[in-house]
Amino acid sequence: MTLEQARKYLQLNLIAVSANVTTEADYIISKICQIPSHHLLMYPNQPLTQLQKKCLQNICNKRKNNMPLAYIFQEKEFFGINFYINNNVLIPRPETEILVETCINFLKQFPDKKLLMCDFGTGSGCIPLSIILNTKNVSGTLAIDISSKAISVAKQNANTLLSPKQQTIINWKTSDIFSNLGSLQKFDLITSNPPYIPAKQIPALEPSVRNFEPVGALDGGKDGLIFYKRIAELILQNLSKSGMAILEINPILIDDLTEIFQSFQYKFIPDLTGKKRFIQIFQNF
Repeated sequence: MTLEQARKYLQLNLIAVSANVTTEADYIISKICQIPSHHLLMYPNQPLTQLQKKCLQNICNKRKNNMPLAYIFQEKEFFGINFYINNNVLIPRPETEILVETCINFLKQFPDKKLLMCDFGTGSGCIPLSIILNTKNVSGTLAIDISSKAISVAKQNANTLLSPKQQTIINWKTSDIFSNLGSLQKFDLITSNPPYIPAKQIPALEPSVRNFEPVGALDGGKDGLIFYKRIAELILQNLSKSGMAILEINPILIDDLTEIFQSFQYKFIPDLTGKKRFIQIFQNF
């Protein structure tokens, strides 16, 4: 099997599960053969080894069963950074990069101030780690997740991506945010991409999501609002006077979220499709 034959094999077999089979096929071959993607076009007749061919077929079978590439290769690029990923954490989505960018722009308004950050439901750690890597004034970070396995993934990413000095500013905490979190300090930035899918909608999600991603990172309870109600309480208690909170949201819950956060100053921020995807929150003094 040559590189060109491998491309055609994948394109044919993945067409039912992929929205962009050419991109996926090239990515898979590049990873297996450890070559840049342009190499596929320059040397289409280069043969695969037997081991590479076997690996390709194995990955193709997994992908045909809707397993996401991020879980197959255990990595996902987010905000230009490669994160380690496994099925104990939600796969970072491109739209969440808008949340990170908003946070970076906010923090840059205070170049001479040491700021504290908190991330609820940190998962792979992609939000706080991306912010730390792109700012210089975060002096302390609390990253919370109910899953100890998710915290292990986040710690692995921190160890890989951060300098030893940067690693010291993060406190990873395994906790249910509905439990007593103790006396938390005031934070200048609070972030979260909480579970927001109403429980009854979970079975209707795409197979690549419902069959592989952790349900605990998706299920927002009966109405999809349970985490927002609790985070609203935590923001009221723990956001500094000049601080900002920003949450990723389910666009269909706008009316309910307006009611939940009515005691704050807030505005909705759209994603690249124009849907209201984030809520930016400030204390109302």
